[in-house]
Amino acid sequence: HFRTPARPPQNAVQPPIFERAEKIQIMDQGDAITLHRFRSPLSIERFVLFVHGWGGRAWNFEGFVSKFLEKRYGVIAVDLPAHGDSEGSFCDGLR
Repeated sequence: HFRTPARPPQNAVQPPIFERAEKIQIMDQGDAITLHRFRSPLSIERFVLFVHGWGGRAWNFEGFVSKFLEKRYGVIAVDLPAHGDSEGSFCDGLR
């Protein structure tokens, strides 16, 4: 279906840095959408928001997370509906 992205393989291994993330879930049309929040110990509560493209997931930003934490930024990486750790069976521009 046009609005249904391919899911990642079930055996996908979470990048180690994502073990440090606080997982926050927000509800959207009955589906839990997952945000991965990283706080730098030196953070002054400035955050960078990473949003992946079609068929992607928050893990795509693995290489950027530590670099922004070192610069004293917090990081939020979102898994859009029907992507990554988020629930849902479709995603479109209206969600």
